[in-house]
Amino acid sequence: MPPTLKSADFDRAIYASDEVRKVLWALQGGKCCFCEKQVEIQYATVEHFRPKTAAVDAAGSKRLGYWWLAYEFRNLYLACPNCNNAKRDEFPLAAGAEALAEPAKPWDVDVPEDALLLDPGVDDPEQHLEWVFLPGIGPVPSGKDERGRASVEVLRLNARDELAQLRANIYRRLVQPLISCYRGALASGDQRMQSEFVDCARMMAERETPFAGMVRSMLRQAGIL
Repeated sequence: MPPTLKSADFDRAIYASDEVRKVLWALQGGKCCFCEKQVEIQYATVEHFRPKTAAVDAAGSKRLGYWWLAYEFRNLYLACPNCNNAKRDEFPLAAGAEALAEPAKPWDVDVPEDALLLDPGVDDPEQHLEWVFLPGIGPVPSGKDERGRASVEVLRLNARDELAQLRANIYRRLVQPLISCYRGALASGDQRMQSEFVDCARMMAERETPFAGMVRSMLRQAGIL
């Protein structure tokens, strides 16, 4: 392979075909794979989790990308344009870790590549991220560990005003009223209403819900889930 690659070296008609986009959109519940914002399929970007042309580590050093994974479905997701632009070619590894070498595939190797970014189709984000409520701002994601912190930083999940506003609106319009109603039912001892609010909470936290991770975390902290 040449020492450098560019996007034009790959056939977008294959990895970003309408068929691929439709399958990814359905699997992801119509949401961005990273921020969980609803995204229209025609505006979503096919994201190579392991970048195909070049990979940039935490220190800014660039290495050849994972070109042999460019057409692997397990390496593809749909992302909103903002997450795609934030991530670009960044793919940091843990200190001292070796990058995966061609032709190895991350789902086949015995010793996994020590990547810091959370893989939306593999990792449970709730193991690495927590949500903290900040007065005047709303819920914000915070890394529990190095991988969580790296994902928040690379994707700029706390540095995008529109994203923060969307999350705050969901919390204010849906989550906060439910928490208040549930607490009222607890105070009155109305077990039937408590049960109904728990059912509502479960529906709000389903996979297809925008910002489902945030919603689940806030409802768990309130003792509803």
